[in-house]
Amino acid sequence: MNTIALAHTQALKQQRQAAAYVAVALKVIPLAKSADDLRTWWNEEQQHRGEYGLTEAQADILIGACREHVRRLGETRGVQP
Repeated sequence: MNTIALAHTQALKQQRQAAAYVAVALKVIPLAKSADDLRTWWNEEQQHRGEYGLTEAQADILIGACREHVRRLGETRGVQP
């Protein structure tokens, strides 16, 4: 396999992994019982988000989901995942 094809294959694999990570995270976020739980999860997952190469748009989707869940929990003061 030539270098270009290999790089393309690796890029596609990372895109699939990032999409799968986002899909799973969107299922996990609503499981948080409090804003503090969500903040802890967000901080602990920072390395994984980097490993999977999430795009800025994907990170924004997760941030929006976190903020929405915190609102549903009724903990809206200073919402910052």
